[in-house]
Amino acid sequence: MGKRPNFTRSRDQLVKSSSYLRAVLSVIAVGSLFFLVSRPFFYHDSTLTPFAIAYSSLFFIFLRARFSYSGLAGIVLLTFLFGVLNFRILGYPATWEVAITLLSVASFSILLLRGIWSDGDERRLALYSVLPSSLFLMSDWAAAFFLNLTEKAHPSVLDLYLYSFDASLRIQFPFLLGQLFAQHHAFALVSTWVYMTLPIAIALVYVGCLVQRCGNALPAFLALFLTGPIGILLYNLFPAVGPIHVFGTRFPFQPLSVDQVHRLFLEPVAIPGLRNTMPSLHAAWIYLVFWYARSLSRVEKIVAGVLVFFTLCATLGIGEHYIIDLVVAVPYTVFIIALVNLIVSRGRSVFLVPLSVGLLSTLAWFAALRFAPGIFWLSPVIPWLACFITLLVSSYYLRGLLFPSAAALATPAPASAPEISA
Repeated sequence: MGKRPNFTRSRDQLVKSSSYLRAVLSVIAVGSLFFLVSRPFFYHDSTLTPFAIAYSSLFFIFLRARFSYSGLAGIVLLTFLFGVLNFRILGYPATWEVAITLLSVASFSILLLRGIWSDGDERRLALYSVLPSSLFLMSDWAAAFFLNLTEKAHPSVLDLYLYSFDASLRIQFPFLLGQLFAQHHAFALVSTWVYMTLPIAIALVYVGCLVQRCGNALPAFLALFLTGPIGILLYNLFPAVGPIHVFGTRFPFQPLSVDQVHRLFLEPVAIPGLRNTMPSLHAAWIYLVFWYARSLSRVEKIVAGVLVFFTLCATLGIGEHYIIDLVVAVPYTVFIIALVNLIVSRGRSVFLVPLSVGLLSTLAWFAALRFAPGIFWLSPVIPWLACFITLLVSSYYLRGLLFPSAAALATPAPASAPEISA
């Protein structure tokens, strides 16, 4: 009779081998991050305030996903070691932006280690928290590259057409908000910081959906991620830079009068700057943050609403956008949400109508602003009514798109929609 297999010994060997593998992966992961933070290009990016704030979203993900004191201690230790490498060994100048970035990379390290050493739901939560969020950060790098290409491809911009529409409303909102910013510095400071911390809001609303298991984690990630690349494509259809770049030092206290704008000869003009105005992606992103936050706690809903207010004020007050950019961002957001629901629902046709309405409304605005700007000057009622109808129609189609699970009840699908859950 043969010997009985020693299952206990085999299991112990398997566990031991698994521990060795996890240890190797941990060393590779942390070592790679030490190599990354030592690179000159990474240090240069870390000194830029917008990038530092974007990186900081990783620390907030750690706080929101599954806070632990041991993890926090690990972040502090790694941040200290990263700092020694950068400021002592390599001699890079210390700045608060770099310190925040190193803290964020340390947070990323802890989340990676948690994903390597944990099992089950804990591992899924860690990996689903950090991997999509790292894609958000990489998309920021890619966006800068493609926006530079857009500027080279379109040396002239269509800002005069956008400015003409804004003036046809008889209220020049960017100049009005810009003057309020100049007179009320606290309001300007809060709005500007909220504007810059948009990456944190994006990361938190995604992780919030992930933790709550509300079924919106995958749609939220796809919507927030796809908004940027598709928006950059649209920037090539309607390149513009914003009033601050057109008026320079004349913004915000020296706008043209309504009569002057009415007589203004509209044509493309050569102005340097990133073509990232029409539609406002900042507005589209914060709209998405607000809508997906509706499945979260009451506090998160209120915070999201406050963020919408200050972000929209900042887009106008700092002179990067016209009011029409914020309006067109609404049907664009409808298009993005419908597209995402179509993807995660495996082609459910109920989303084709809102997708078409959102995209065609966006393109219709492009065409009207470019080729028929005079129609908005026939009466101030016309531009206001056009904006109102756009918002009303978009709101109607958004009602069935906010939560894919609700739409799924109306149209049976052959297979269940994919969903990220912790």
